[in-house]
Amino acid sequence: MTLVLPTLDTPDLDPPGRGRWTASLCAVLALHAAAAAGLATWHASPPPTPEAAEAIMLDMTPAPTPPAPEPAPEPVPEPVPQPVVEPPPPEPPPPEPTPPDPEPPPPEPIPVPIPEPLPLTEPPPVAEVEVPLPPPPKVKPKPVEHRPPPVKEPPPRRVEAPPVPAAPATPAPPAAPAPAAAP
Repeated sequence: MTLVLPTLDTPDLDPPGRGRWTASLCAVLALHAAAAAGLATWHASPPPTPEAAEAIMLDMTPAPTPPAPEPAPEPVPEPVPQPVVEPPPPEPPPPEPTPPDPEPPPPEPIPVPIPEPLPLTEPPPVAEVEVPLPPPPKVKPKPVEHRPPPVKEPPPRRVEAPPVPAAPATPAPPAAPAPAAAP
């Protein structure tokens, strides 16, 4: 049995308008086939040797900590010769206190001339304050009724009934004799 896959070369197997879909299907099937071949090859190969497996494995053992360096011997300080301390010279006698300076007199105030106001020739300006009026109340528009357009009904059909057969005529009752005419 031969499997024929539809491709762009076989338009008779591909319904019209499905060219891209068919091409995508062929590409996906080819990728799956390549992946399956690669997996089969990998499964068929012999397992790696222990040396190769060991090279692949990551060494997760912690690295040994380096030994701490030995501290260097502390140098022995040489004795520092002590300087000979001479006694301080005698302090001179304190100077006699001087009398405090008298406080200076406070400064005299400087007179500031105040100019006299000039007579006004014009009346003072009147401040005009414009008070804004409140906005007019908002009137809500009438709601619009969304009704479907009226449907025109077709005129009523006239159905004509078949003619009803006429009822048999009933005989009229006999008429009363006419009164005799007077002579």
